[in-house]
Amino acid sequence: MGLMWFIIGLMVAFLAIGGYKLWKQGANWKTFLPSIVGALLFLFGVAWSVSSAIEGEPQSAAMGLVFFSIPGILLVLVGYKLFTQKV
Repeated sequence: MGLMWFIIGLMVAFLAIGGYKLWKQGANWKTFLPSIVGALLFLFGVAWSVSSAIEGEPQSAAMGLVFFSIPGILLVLVGYKLFTQKV
């Protein structure tokens, strides 16, 4: 369980570095906000699913992926689309 939280911490650190680089490339808050919220939601869904699977609740693990990780991926894709959009 400790290894999972270490890996989640590394992912959050990489997320912070990526967010900083995105901000330096000229992303405004309309691009930055969905990307960061989506990535955090995705990480929360993965942590929920892994901890539920360890506790022996496979249905809760699957529902965590459906309700948290899929919307997180969609928000990251929306942020990417807004960032690459030509005005």
